[in-house]
Amino acid sequence: MMGSRSRLQYTALGDTVNTAARFCASAPAFHLLIGQTTYDMCKDYIAVDLVPGVQLKGKSAETFRIYQVVAIRETPTSQWVQFPTNTATEAHQKYARQFTQKSILAAADAESKDILVGTDAEEALAGQAALVDERVEKARRPQQ
Repeated sequence: MMGSRSRLQYTALGDTVNTAARFCASAPAFHLLIGQTTYDMCKDYIAVDLVPGVQLKGKSAETFRIYQVVAIRETPTSQWVQFPTNTATEAHQKYARQFTQKSILAAADAESKDILVGTDAEEALAGQAALVDERVEKARRPQQ
C-alpha cells in the first residue's frame, strides 16, 4: 500500500508492472504482445508470431522474446480463431469515418473551419458551401 495515513491506496509496483507498461507502449493498436513466461503458460491456447526488432527498456533482446498473439482457441483441441486485430482495426476505422463525417457536417452547419482536418473534410465543407450558394442564388432570382 502507498499513501499517507489519511489516504491509503493499493498499487502495483515492480519489474512485472514496468514490463507490462512497456508492452502496451510498444504494441500497435488492437495488437496483443506477450513475453516468454505468458507464452509458456498459454501456448496450447494461443498462436503467436515472434516480434523482431522490439527492444524493451532494461531487457536484453537476446534473452527476452516478445510475441504477438495471432490466433486463440478455447481448448487444446478446438479450432483456431484468428485474433480479432484486423476486425477491430476495420471496425475502428469505420466508426472513425462515420464520426468524422458527422463532425464535418456539424462544422459545415456551424460555419467553422477550425475543427476540420484533411482533404476529405475540406471537400465536404466545400460541397456544403456550394449548396448554400445555390440556395442563396435561387432565392435572389425574381419569382416567375
